[in-house]
Amino acid sequence: MSEIGARFDRATTYESHARVQTHAATRLTALIAGATADRTPQRVLELGCGTGLLTRRVRALLPESRYLATDISAGMLNRVAGMAGARQIEFAQMDAEAPEALEAEGARFDLICSSLCIQWFANRGPSIARLAGLLAPGGVLALSTLADGSLNEWRDAHRAEGLTHAGHAYPTLATLTQDTAGIKGVWREETYRDAPGGGLAFARDLRGIGADMPRVGHHPLSPGQLRRVIARFDAAGGHVTYRLAYGIFDR
Repeated sequence: MSEIGARFDRATTYESHARVQTHAATRLTALIAGATADRTPQRVLELGCGTGLLTRRVRALLPESRYLATDISAGMLNRVAGMAGARQIEFAQMDAEAPEALEAEGARFDLICSSLCIQWFANRGPSIARLAGLLAPGGVLALSTLADGSLNEWRDAHRAEGLTHAGHAYPTLATLTQDTAGIKGVWREETYRDAPGGGLAFARDLRGIGADMPRVGHHPLSPGQLRRVIARFDAAGGHVTYRLAYGIFDR
């Protein structure tokens, strides 16, 4: 996780490339509004807050809540701490898979939320269960993640050139359901289609959001290989599809 944190530290232009992240944060906030319509969460924990795309939206939805926003990246926390209204939010650097400090103090939250963070988890099922253990009775856990089928056009462009896409694999809906089998709730999926403006722009988007880290055992493309992949991607239309999964659970 330290390499992931370092990459997000360097993502200084994150929000200018974060179209799908903005969409997911907006959609997750709407689902949170529905899930909390009959209650008023007093204490909120956000995991992987990044630059505050979800933070701003949930904070506006629940302006009176005690809000703790966490991220593994110190650089991201420094940036989000400068946003409007940040003085009413507490920030802490934390690995979402290692909430020992919160567990030690017996912290409990009425809402735990995270947008497009858990796809980076090394042990997703046990980690989600551990986070659910931080919910107060009646609390809500709200998550979004990239799911299987995301970036298929980019992967296809690699295959057409005899190359293997080095990016991370994303879970199927069935896998996510299995990961959260011990928690009451449901996952739902949607398709989001983006037009990044061509393969070169898309490669820059991945770098701009810190999501260009190859899987273990894989190496980045050479400049020549990347040019060939971009040409294939552009020839196929230059669009990219995301499969987004949203999970709402309660205790």
